[in-house]
Amino acid sequence: MRQFVLSTAGVLVSATIIAGNALAADWHLDVAQSRLEFVASFQGNEVPGVFKEFTAELRLDPDTPKNNQLDVDVTVASADMTSPEINAAIRSPTWFDFANYSHAVFHSEKLRQTGAKQFVANGVLRLKGVAKPIEVPFTWNVVNDTATVTGEFTVDRGSFGIGLGEWVATDVVGASVKIRFNAMLRRTH
Repeated sequence: MRQFVLSTAGVLVSATIIAGNALAADWHLDVAQSRLEFVASFQGNEVPGVFKEFTAELRLDPDTPKNNQLDVDVTVASADMTSPEINAAIRSPTWFDFANYSHAVFHSEKLRQTGAKQFVANGVLRLKGVAKPIEVPFTWNVVNDTATVTGEFTVDRGSFGIGLGEWVATDVVGASVKIRFNAMLRRTH
């Protein structure tokens, strides 16, 4: 009888560990099905662009927030604003300085649920040699082993040294840049 109880307890512990790992799923970005956009403003008009190369890894367990983590890596040199002249300009040290800062990285270990399918990731964005805390709200929809993550947040370009010299002023190029994402993630178990 004692052996049966110990065996049953072992099975229950194993099942709990397996179930816990299933809830705390790891998710990997499906790049082909994802989009990362930014929208700057020039003389009051929106000027959109996209980052063509980025990765994301997510561990999300709403029941155990201390285990959550989000890492996003953006190849800044993949920025495309659909104009060869603008694309050449943003490569320079005045703007993104691709030669010295080829990546922007966001890292968060503080993801919290704020509503049904609504979350916020508090973390640090490292861009052009500057690290600043930011908050990224997002919507999370899961169907089987696929999740769709959408959201939008705003950054102040000046706080990251984007737009130096005559471009520090915000009367021509606005201070705020919107970041929008629509990402598909696949469960990696």
